[in-house]
Amino acid sequence: AWLRLGAFDHYIKITATDAAALDVWFDLTFGKEQAHAFLSLNGALPERVAVPGVVIRRATEADRDAFVDEMSPILRQHMSGPPVWGVALPEAVGAMREGFADLLTDATALVWLAEAEGETEAGRVLGYQVYFPASPADDDLTISISERTALLEVAATRPDARGRGIGRALAAAGLADAAAGGYTVCVADWRTTNIEGNRFWLGVGFRPAVYRLTRKVDPRIAWATF
Repeated sequence: AWLRLGAFDHYIKITATDAAALDVWFDLTFGKEQAHAFLSLNGALPERVAVPGVVIRRATEADRDAFVDEMSPILRQHMSGPPVWGVALPEAVGAMREGFADLLTDATALVWLAEAEGETEAGRVLGYQVYFPASPADDDLTISISERTALLEVAATRPDARGRGIGRALAAAGLADAAAGGYTVCVADWRTTNIEGNRFWLGVGFRPAVYRLTRKVDPRIAWATF
Protein backbone atom coordinates (compact mmCIF):
# COMPACT_ATOMS: atom_id res chain seq x y z
CA ALA A 1 0.00 0.00 0.00
CA TRP A 2 2.86 2.41 0.80
CA LEU A 3 4.50 1.76 -2.56
CA ARG A 4 1.24 2.31 -4.42
CA LEU A 5 1.02 5.72 -2.73
CA GLY A 6 4.54 6.55 -3.85
CA ALA A 7 6.13 6.16 -0.41
CA PHE A 8 9.58 4.70 -1.03
CA ASP A 9 11.30 5.86 2.19
CA HIS A 10 10.25 3.66 5.10
CA TYR A 11 10.98 4.37 8.77
CA ILE A 12 10.42 2.67 12.09
CA LYS A 13 11.42 3.48 15.68
CA ILE A 14 12.38 0.52 17.82
CA THR A 15 13.74 -0.04 21.32
CA ALA A 16 17.52 0.11 21.22
CA THR A 17 17.98 -2.82 23.61
CA ASP A 18 15.72 -5.24 21.72
CA ALA A 19 18.47 -7.05 19.83
CA ALA A 20 16.18 -9.77 18.47
CA ALA A 21 13.75 -7.27 16.97
CA LEU A 22 16.61 -5.21 15.53
CA ASP A 23 17.95 -8.33 13.80
CA VAL A 24 14.55 -8.91 12.18
CA TRP A 25 14.43 -5.39 10.77
CA PHE A 26 18.06 -5.54 9.69
CA ASP A 27 17.24 -8.70 7.74
CA LEU A 28 14.58 -6.64 5.94
CA THR A 29 17.36 -4.25 4.83
CA PHE A 30 16.46 -1.54 7.35
CA GLY A 31 19.47 0.23 8.85
CA LYS A 32 20.14 2.60 11.74
CA GLU A 33 19.71 6.27 10.93
CA GLN A 34 19.03 8.12 14.19
CA ALA A 35 19.69 7.47 17.86
CA HIS A 36 17.31 8.91 20.49
CA ALA A 37 19.11 8.86 23.81
CA PHE A 38 19.03 10.04 27.40
CA LEU A 39 21.48 10.86 30.17
CA SER A 40 20.64 10.86 33.87
CA LEU A 41 21.54 14.11 35.62
CA ASN A 42 21.32 12.53 39.06
CA GLY A 43 24.56 10.59 38.77
CA ALA A 44 28.11 11.39 37.72
CA LEU A 45 28.29 14.05 35.01
CA PRO A 46 31.15 14.83 32.62
CA GLU A 47 34.02 16.26 34.59
CA ARG A 48 34.67 19.95 34.12
CA VAL A 49 38.11 20.23 32.54
CA ALA A 50 39.69 23.52 31.57
CA VAL A 51 40.69 23.80 27.91
CA PRO A 52 43.81 25.95 27.47
CA GLY A 53 43.02 29.17 25.65
CA VAL A 54 39.23 28.64 25.80
CA VAL A 55 36.53 30.08 28.04
CA ILE A 56 33.07 28.53 28.36
CA ARG A 57 30.25 31.02 28.87
CA ARG A 58 26.58 31.75 28.23
CA ALA A 59 25.79 33.54 24.98
CA THR A 60 24.23 37.00 24.87
CA GLU A 61 22.54 39.02 22.13
CA ALA A 62 25.93 40.65 21.52
CA ASP A 63 27.06 37.30 20.07
CA ARG A 64 24.42 37.39 17.34
CA ASP A 65 26.67 38.03 14.33
CA ALA A 66 29.24 35.38 15.19
CA PHE A 67 26.61 32.89 16.27
CA VAL A 68 24.49 33.25 13.14
CA ASP A 69 27.22 33.80 10.55
CA GLU A 70 29.88 31.43 11.85
CA MET A 71 28.11 28.81 13.96
CA SER A 72 24.91 28.10 12.01
CA PRO A 73 26.67 26.58 8.95
CA ILE A 74 28.91 24.15 10.87
CA LEU A 75 26.51 21.29 11.51
CA ARG A 76 24.75 21.69 8.16
CA GLN A 77 28.04 21.48 6.28
CA HIS A 78 29.27 18.57 8.37
CA MET A 79 26.06 16.58 7.93
CA SER A 80 26.00 17.07 4.16
CA GLY A 81 29.38 15.36 3.84
CA PRO A 82 30.47 11.73 4.12
CA PRO A 83 29.36 9.37 5.50
CA VAL A 84 26.08 11.06 6.49
CA TRP A 85 25.17 12.65 3.15
CA GLY A 86 22.28 14.51 4.78
CA VAL A 87 20.58 16.75 2.25
CA ALA A 88 20.78 20.47 3.09
CA LEU A 89 19.00 22.50 0.43
CA PRO A 90 20.12 26.11 -0.22
CA GLU A 91 16.59 27.42 0.23
CA ALA A 92 16.63 26.24 3.87
CA VAL A 93 19.66 28.33 4.84
CA GLY A 94 17.64 31.50 5.49
CA ALA A 95 15.32 29.74 7.92
CA MET A 96 18.29 28.16 9.69
CA ARG A 97 19.92 31.54 10.18
CA GLU A 98 16.69 33.01 11.52
CA GLY A 99 16.36 30.07 13.89
CA PHE A 100 19.85 30.64 15.27
CA ALA A 101 19.16 34.34 15.74
CA ASP A 102 15.94 33.53 17.60
CA LEU A 103 17.84 31.30 20.02
CA LEU A 104 19.58 34.34 21.48
CA THR A 105 16.29 36.06 22.29
CA ASP A 106 14.39 32.96 23.43
CA ALA A 107 14.08 33.13 27.21
CA THR A 108 13.84 29.32 27.43
CA ALA A 109 17.01 28.62 25.43
CA LEU A 110 20.31 28.13 27.24
CA VAL A 111 23.05 28.78 24.68
CA TRP A 112 26.60 27.90 25.75
CA LEU A 113 29.61 29.13 23.79
CA ALA A 114 33.28 28.19 23.72
CA GLU A 115 35.28 31.35 23.06
CA ALA A 116 38.98 31.64 22.35
CA GLU A 117 41.09 33.84 24.55
CA GLY A 118 44.68 34.96 24.23
CA GLU A 119 46.61 36.99 21.71
CA THR A 120 45.98 35.09 18.47
CA GLU A 121 42.29 34.05 18.49
CA ALA A 122 40.79 36.25 21.19
CA GLY A 123 36.99 36.47 20.91
CA ARG A 124 36.64 33.82 18.21
CA VAL A 125 33.68 31.52 18.89
CA LEU A 126 34.84 27.91 18.56
CA GLY A 127 31.70 25.93 19.37
CA TYR A 128 28.27 25.94 20.97
CA GLN A 129 25.60 23.80 22.62
CA VAL A 130 21.93 24.71 23.08
CA TYR A 131 19.65 23.36 25.82
CA PHE A 132 15.89 23.74 26.34
CA PRO A 133 13.29 22.55 28.82
CA ALA A 134 11.86 19.49 27.04
CA SER A 135 8.18 19.39 26.09
CA PRO A 136 5.92 16.37 25.47
CA ALA A 137 6.47 16.89 21.74
CA ASP A 138 10.15 16.08 22.28
CA ASP A 139 9.36 12.56 23.53
CA ASP A 140 10.85 10.26 20.88
CA LEU A 141 9.80 7.14 22.80
CA THR A 142 12.90 7.43 24.96
CA ILE A 143 11.34 8.32 28.30
CA SER A 144 8.23 9.95 29.66
CA ILE A 145 8.94 13.68 29.30
CA SER A 146 8.37 15.61 32.51
CA GLU A 147 8.97 19.16 33.72
CA ARG A 148 12.37 17.99 34.92
CA THR A 149 13.60 16.88 31.49
CA ALA A 150 16.15 18.94 29.56
CA LEU A 151 16.61 18.76 25.81
CA LEU A 152 19.97 19.10 24.11
CA GLU A 153 18.71 20.70 20.90
CA VAL A 154 21.80 21.33 18.77
CA ALA A 155 25.58 21.44 19.14
CA ALA A 156 28.69 21.82 17.01
CA THR A 157 32.38 22.70 17.16
CA ARG A 158 34.45 24.28 14.42
CA PRO A 159 36.31 21.61 12.41
CA ASP A 160 39.68 23.26 13.11
CA ALA A 161 38.96 23.30 16.86
CA ARG A 162 37.94 19.66 17.29
CA GLY A 163 40.01 17.27 19.34
CA ARG A 164 40.84 19.83 22.03
CA GLY A 165 38.09 18.89 24.50
CA ILE A 166 35.87 21.85 23.64
CA GLY A 167 32.72 19.78 23.10
CA ARG A 168 33.22 17.97 26.40
CA ALA A 169 33.80 21.27 28.21
CA LEU A 170 30.58 22.67 26.73
CA ALA A 171 28.66 19.52 27.70
CA ALA A 172 30.05 19.59 31.22
CA ALA A 173 28.89 23.19 31.66
CA GLY A 174 25.48 22.68 30.04
CA LEU A 175 24.62 19.45 31.82
CA ALA A 176 25.83 20.71 35.21
CA ASP A 177 23.73 23.82 34.78
CA ALA A 178 20.67 21.73 33.89
CA ALA A 179 21.20 19.54 36.94
CA ALA A 180 21.58 22.61 39.16
CA GLY A 181 18.32 23.91 37.69
CA GLY A 182 16.43 20.86 38.96
CA TYR A 183 16.42 18.76 35.77
CA THR A 184 16.88 15.04 36.35
CA VAL A 185 17.47 13.79 32.82
CA CYS A 186 18.62 15.18 29.47
CA VAL A 187 17.47 13.82 26.10
CA ALA A 188 19.17 14.19 22.73
CA ASP A 189 19.22 12.62 19.29
CA TRP A 190 21.77 12.36 16.51
CA ARG A 191 22.48 10.63 13.21
CA THR A 192 24.30 7.37 13.82
CA THR A 193 26.14 7.88 10.52
CA ASN A 194 27.69 11.00 12.05
CA ILE A 195 30.60 8.93 13.30
CA GLU A 196 32.30 11.71 15.27
CA GLY A 197 29.04 12.82 16.88
CA ASN A 198 27.94 9.28 17.67
CA ARG A 199 31.26 8.50 19.35
CA PHE A 200 31.25 11.80 21.23
CA TRP A 201 27.73 11.65 22.71
CA LEU A 202 28.15 8.03 23.77
CA GLY A 203 31.42 9.03 25.40
CA VAL A 204 29.74 11.87 27.28
CA GLY A 205 27.32 9.36 28.78
CA PHE A 206 24.17 9.41 26.65
CA ARG A 207 22.56 5.99 26.22
CA PRO A 208 20.35 5.18 23.20
CA ALA A 209 16.83 4.17 24.15
CA VAL A 210 15.34 4.10 20.65
CA TYR A 211 16.77 3.81 17.16
CA ARG A 212 15.09 5.13 14.06
CA LEU A 213 15.61 2.66 11.26
CA THR A 214 15.18 3.44 7.59
CA ARG A 215 14.92 1.62 4.28
CA LYS A 216 15.08 3.24 0.84
CA VAL A 217 13.11 1.23 -1.70
CA ASP A 218 14.19 1.53 -5.34
CA PRO A 219 11.37 3.67 -6.83
CA ARG A 220 11.66 1.82 -10.12
CA ILE A 221 9.61 -0.93 -8.48
CA ALA A 222 6.55 1.29 -9.11
CA TRP A 223 6.60 0.59 -12.85
CA ALA A 224 8.52 -2.66 -12.74
CA THR A 225 5.71 -4.36 -10.81
CA PHE A 226 2.44 -2.41 -10.80
